[in-house]
Amino acid sequence: MTADTPLYRLLAAATELVWLTTLWLLACLPVVTAPAATTALFRLARTRSEARAGAREFVAAMRSGFRRSTVTGGGWLVAGAVLAGDLWAIAALPDAMRVGAGAVLISVLVVYLAATPYLFTALAEPDLPGARVVRLAVLAALGTPGTAVRCLVVLAAGATAVVVVWPLVFVVPAVCAMVLARLCHAPATAATTLVAR
Repeated sequence: MTADTPLYRLLAAATELVWLTTLWLLACLPVVTAPAATTALFRLARTRSEARAGAREFVAAMRSGFRRSTVTGGGWLVAGAVLAGDLWAIAALPDAMRVGAGAVLISVLVVYLAATPYLFTALAEPDLPGARVVRLAVLAALGTPGTAVRCLVVLAAGATAVVVVWPLVFVVPAVCAMVLARLCHAPATAATTLVAR
């Protein structure tokens, strides 16, 4: 099989996606490195067509923004855990309070989920200061609700695919990162100019 046939290109791309996902899964085993690994996955998934995405490139991408990704992404994950915990706390409230508090919490949770792909897309940009990344992600999600909804659909479809056919766990994360990085890149770049002001 020659390197210029469509079948060869398809198999090469699929192999690269499986390899990227495997590297990401291994790098996420120590949970503390999950934000840096996810940032590296987003960076390499977005630039996959431009450059080779091997183990060296993955480790280099992970190291380049490790501190910023770990602190910002870790804080983001802790905030998500607090929001999830609040869902259980609201269940204990009286009915009159539960409706209002639940509506507010659901709204915040939707913004949080919509901003998550933007957060990792922004973290994948090495020139962006870490202190502005969260603000950028939230502004991009709120400023482009159509894209944010598409990002949520991609995440939901990916999670459903992995639950239904578990071996897809070796492909879906890289595919989702590639799609999300491309969807979120332009709005995140536009929001960067707003944050810089």
